[in-house]
Amino acid sequence: LVLREVDQFEATPDSGAILFQANSVNRTVSIDNLSIERFDPLISQNFEAGTVPPNYVGNARLVEEDDSNSYISLNRDADVTIDAEPLTDFTLRARLFVENGNYELLLRASEEGALRFNLLINGNLEIQHITPDGTVLASERVDNFYTRQRWQDMEITVNGDRLIVYLDGRERYNDVFPSVPPAGGIRFQTGGLSI
Repeated sequence: LVLREVDQFEATPDSGAILFQANSVNRTVSIDNLSIERFDPLISQNFEAGTVPPNYVGNARLVEEDDSNSYISLNRDADVTIDAEPLTDFTLRARLFVENGNYELLLRASEEGALRFNLLINGNLEIQHITPDGTVLASERVDNFYTRQRWQDMEITVNGDRLIVYLDGRERYNDVFPSVPPAGGIRFQTGGLSI
């Protein structure tokens, strides 16, 4: 996108709109790889309200640290599904502390299947497109993905068929995934151990 126009009026965008406006007729404004993320208060949480949000359905418990920081914890065979409208393209960011490993994050989960991030007990990550009955249609592996017993920042971007995964600011996966469900929800679940 390249803007080379003279703006002759005072533009006032409608609510929710974004305005790109050059501040001089002698300057060119160029924009590339534009990505706009919209905050959704029903999905995004820092868990400071003192309770698990009502749209976080499952058996997660709220833990408060000495410094008043709160987070949800999933122990043993636990899960939490975020009850919200189906998501298509989005970025998920979370700070995770894995005690033992072996948990799953399901993205775009629906009746058509899900994109499963299977964090194995050995620290590897399997990214899989699964059917509703758990059959794996496509799979990719990222070795030595995470570490146990410390907080780590994970970021996953799903944009069409492209997946981009960061851990602690380091890109670990960036490719067009062979098969991706079109839309769905988010679910965390443990497989007998804790995150």
